[in-house]
Amino acid sequence: MPLPSASATTARSSIPTTSTSFPAPTINRPPPPTLGGGSPSSFGADSFMAAKSGGGAAVARVAAKGNDDTQYDGHLVGPDGRTHRPGTALSTVAGQGNGPIIIQVNGINTNLAGQQAEMARLQQLNPNARVVGIHNSTQGAGNDLLQSIRDLAGAGGNAATASLRNTILTELRAGRPVHLVGYSQGAIITSRALTEVRNTLIQERTQALRAANPSWSASRVRNEATRQAEAQMNRNIRVETFGGAAPSYPNGPQYVHYVNRGDPVAMFVGLGPLGTGRGRGAQVHYFNDGIGIPAHGWDRYMNHRVPFDQARRGDFRR
Repeated sequence: MPLPSASATTARSSIPTTSTSFPAPTINRPPPPTLGGGSPSSFGADSFMAAKSGGGAAVARVAAKGNDDTQYDGHLVGPDGRTHRPGTALSTVAGQGNGPIIIQVNGINTNLAGQQAEMARLQQLNPNARVVGIHNSTQGAGNDLLQSIRDLAGAGGNAATASLRNTILTELRAGRPVHLVGYSQGAIITSRALTEVRNTLIQERTQALRAANPSWSASRVRNEATRQAEAQMNRNIRVETFGGAAPSYPNGPQYVHYVNRGDPVAMFVGLGPLGTGRGRGAQVHYFNDGIGIPAHGWDRYMNHRVPFDQARRGDFRR
């Protein structure tokens, strides 16, 4: 599926320059939720592993429409489990309340029910927030791995990437902050979407600066456009990644990356020794908790998460 092109026609007025303050996150640590009245669901069965489908009866209802998870590719998922087409306003997806919105992107081999289980865990850690998802659909582990390789190469289309990119641009243009959470392949999608957002902002700033300063050299225009775009992203975009399979991230946003040294995905594909760019000013929390595929589990990473502002100070004490 080709990525739709983001608009690059509004250079002066579509991108607000005022700073936006983020509501301070609140975190508690209750035990994992019980979904559908059954036993607690596993939050470790996710990306880059042959995962079981997650969730019980309360979760399964969101995936009841057919067996083809690709019908939800790039769709937004509300806290109630309902799906919404790409482009739906986040306020509609998130429902009632005025808490900050957190957008979660899942990894490979995870159907809609599995993502809702991950969202439920993240919601427990952020009871004052409204957790929504952008669904990265699955066609099975093998096909998903091939898609991840294409994503890493920046080749081919990805509906989740396009949906996330357009959502971010919409929120920035409305002057609203964005808080993203990417897990495993979801971190690749997040990195790619942010790169496209950065490129769009630079293009728009370049057009505006050329019109306002015709005597400036091309390099001066480019440097200033880049500075302004990255400054806007830094004021308004927060990003957390867990077991990320992306080796690099664009400069601009505020980043916190969690890397389990025993996690082969994060260490050999993501920000391990071969990682090339964590994003300027990023905090990276390396920790030791298990080894092998179990060390890549969503729940294991959630057990190490601390509030974003605390993490940005480099304090990961719990």
